[in-house]
Amino acid sequence: LSPVRSRPNTKAVSRFSPCSALCAHWRGSSCGQASARLRALGPLRINCFGHLGDGNLHFNVFPARGQGKADSPRPPEEIRRLVHDTVAEFGGSFSAEHGVGRLKVADLERYGDPARLAAMRAIKAALDPRGIMNPGVIFPATGDALE
Repeated sequence: LSPVRSRPNTKAVSRFSPCSALCAHWRGSSCGQASARLRALGPLRINCFGHLGDGNLHFNVFPARGQGKADSPRPPEEIRRLVHDTVAEFGGSFSAEHGVGRLKVADLERYGDPARLAAMRAIKAALDPRGIMNPGVIFPATGDALE
């Protein structure tokens, strides 16, 4: 747990600090608002961790201690949507350094810039006209990849 300093003259915060410490580090920041919005959904455990250097925060949301997924006050899709909508509102990314892959294709369509998506599709089509390289990654599978 080595301390990390992201700005001069600030108190060092462990890079594995809980969200409350990260939010205190960025006084009045969006992470505090995101946590408050999640807490308003009901009894949830919020595991927030991140990277102080670039401001990336990750929110893992779990049912209250002693409860299972079926006991969650809201469906996982609603919780995920709230996190991603909040992130988009504050200019963040739903995928950060982990990329889009197959799991977040729909999120890319929802939150991605239409002009950038069009450029990405054009590049993909030029390099892979048959859609056989990594079908379904970033964009839904099309063309020969479906056969």
